[in-house]
Parts: sequence; structure tokens; C-alpha cells
Amino acid sequence: MMTVQVQLNLLGQDVKPQPQIRRGKEVTMQMIYGTSEKYQCGNCAHLIKMHHGRTVYKCLQWKFTPDSRTDIPPEQMACGKYKEEI
Repeated sequence: MMTVQVQLNLLGQDVKPQPQIRRGKEVTMQMIYGTSEKYQCGNCAHLIKMHHGRTVYKCLQWKFTPDSRTDIPPEQMACGKYKEEI
């Protein structure tokens, strides 16, 4: 006999498990959420431009640190959380 665990929310609906995010430099938003091949990060509403001695781009949906390893190149292929700019 095999036991299967199912999580339900307060309305009794199935809850899909969120992808487990490993905090390492090999993990990207594209690896977790897939890609939107026809869009670039530079056109996404989640990308912000900051000036701190140099221009840096950060994603509001990703780790927000002063570390340059979390900078997002605006020309890179957008992830599945792409949101059209208003």
C-alpha cells in the first residue's frame, strides 16, 4: 500500500508545491520559472534601473542585494514571470 500526501487550502482545493529555490549562483529565474523567448528582461515591469556609481539593473522578483552577481542584464531572455511594462 502506497501513501500519497496531498495539501489542500482552506477551500479544499489542491495546492501545488512551489519550486524549491536553492540560493546559489547557478540558479536563475529562467531555471525556476522557465523562459519567455520572445521577450527580454529590459522590457519587463519587474526590472528596475539604479545608479550607484554605475548603472545596475535589478529584478523585483529576485534576490535584491548590492552584490553584482544579482545584477540582471537587460538584454537577457525574460523568465516566466515576465510582466509587460505599463
